[in-house]
Amino acid sequence: MNKDTKIKNPKIMKRSIFTIVFAVVLVAVIITANIFATTLAQKAPTTIDLTADDSNTLTPENIDFIKSVDKPVEIVICATREGYTGSEMTNYVYSVYYVQENATPDNYFNQTVTLLETYPKYNENIKITYVDPQSPKFKELESNYEVDIAYGDILVRCTRPDETGKETTYESVITFEDIYELYDASQGQGAMYGGYTTYTITASNIESEVSSAVFTVAASGKKKVAILTKHSTKDSYLALTKALEGYNFEMLELDGVISEETLKDIDTVLLSSPVSDISAKELEVLDKFLDNNGKRNKNFMVFGSTSSPATPNLNEFSSLLLAV
Repeated sequence: MNKDTKIKNPKIMKRSIFTIVFAVVLVAVIITANIFATTLAQKAPTTIDLTADDSNTLTPENIDFIKSVDKPVEIVICATREGYTGSEMTNYVYSVYYVQENATPDNYFNQTVTLLETYPKYNENIKITYVDPQSPKFKELESNYEVDIAYGDILVRCTRPDETGKETTYESVITFEDIYELYDASQGQGAMYGGYTTYTITASNIESEVSSAVFTVAASGKKKVAILTKHSTKDSYLALTKALEGYNFEMLELDGVISEETLKDIDTVLLSSPVSDISAKELEVLDKFLDNNGKRNKNFMVFGSTSSPATPNLNEFSSLLLAV
């Protein structure tokens, strides 16, 4: 490396806020969880387990997020409470998804309702509503929403001012397949012998899915994330873009040189599986970006890979910041 490409003054970077993650395998789901955690103060895990004593509760980090919601949010369950927690739901998922789940007090559907009904206990801005699919209100929901809403879906919505100040209703639908992780109980034998595959539920994503939806509909304005495409592996950032767009992030590709002008309206800069090092001049720009005139409210996230080449400048930059 030529001398003029190296970092000449390490002290200029010691005031910055920097988040760096090195991963052996880059997976879109992991990336999503890490980025989203930054916004939601490291909230919920991806799944929650069903314990024998039915003791599942919201995570402490998620409770902190729920308490911070300052807009009116309605969580609409497209079923009656008795139907979702009883045989109506178990019969429905068996006939539609071939999912076998017992209609017992400690099944996954009861777990979902119990957890959802915890949200309003921490914030009066959040309310839970059950809508009977046979009722006129459900027909109204179907007519007002652009996509189909099925039995058992969860609709999260919030009416708040948009960027122009106009009152607008934002909505997000969570489906059965979003919430529950399924396992092929027949291990492929059903389809092999001309029958159909049956599934069992192995995990629930209800906490992360609902809190993600609450954030999406209640957050004022999208957070802008700039991906350093010139320095990133294409496959990794394309997967990342797809994963994050559903979480109210606006994903932008930054292919040119990093400058103060190109980062002017950006909230987070992201580097995914580096294919090249970042110059000392660009790192100085990133340092100013992170400091943001003393506000220190910006983020720089790096997801590394064992296949990446040597990045001495980036390594030195991160080590200086982590030493602060």
